[in-house]
Amino acid sequence: MRRLCVSSGYWPFGLAMCDVWQLSDVVMCTSSIMHMCTISLDRYAAIRDPLGSRAARGRSPLAFWLKIGAVWLTSVLIGSPLIVVGVLNPRDLLSEDGQCAIVNAYYLVYGSLVALVMHLLNVLVIPVLSCWMAFEQDSELLTQRPSQHPTDFLLYSIGQTSDVSI
Repeated sequence: MRRLCVSSGYWPFGLAMCDVWQLSDVVMCTSSIMHMCTISLDRYAAIRDPLGSRAARGRSPLAFWLKIGAVWLTSVLIGSPLIVVGVLNPRDLLSEDGQCAIVNAYYLVYGSLVALVMHLLNVLVIPVLSCWMAFEQDSELLTQRPSQHPTDFLLYSIGQTSDVSI
């Protein structure tokens, strides 16, 4: 039976299990994407304000659980229209030849735009902002240095002036 299901693509478990299977697949994949987005935003916050970000993370475990809850709630909300799709038009989940797949074009566009494009924007925007911030901080540090000689910062830090070059 297993070999027949795998080789032919036939789904023997019915519409309800197909709906559960597709919903769990969408929710878990979306949750994974959203977790990566959350981690990326957290890293950006740590770069932007290192001490404030660390204090905020260490302050409350409630904030930690709220982030995880928000990720899963968002994932469930993105996947929940699949339940309606399965009820209104069962052929959009379980085809006539018994294959369990999402074929509703509207849901495919909706799911792709919401889950994948959000992640794509996060992957493109957050690193650019992080690099820009690092560049600004580097430029600021370079303008604050008392001189350009590599060893002058040692003399400057102990209160001496640097008239001697090595």
